[in-house]
Amino acid sequence: TQMVQNSAREGCRKAVTGAYTNAAITSEIKSDLTAAGVNSSFVTVTITVTVDPANPAVSNNDVTAATTKDLVKVVVSVPFSKVALIPGKYLGAKTLTGRGSIRYE
Repeated sequence: TQMVQNSAREGCRKAVTGAYTNAAITSEIKSDLTAAGVNSSFVTVTITVTVDPANPAVSNNDVTAATTKDLVKVVVSVPFSKVALIPGKYLGAKTLTGRGSIRYE
């Protein structure tokens, strides 16, 4: 759970720098989780830009078009069954989700 949360948080930090595209952030998150032993094909990354009312619209939630005060959210999800060391009935069908959100500065 912690590595999924950390990946989302780190993705947010990168997203608000203006130096990364959505694809690059997604790729880095998947790469980090792969290094931790998670098969990247089971990782889902969602990036959302909520535009501040005073700013122009951002098409396709593209972080490269975000501007000051826009809220950037990154959600990382992995099925528990794909990362569990010991299979369990209680969490077997659950999804681990990490979330991060930071305002673009």
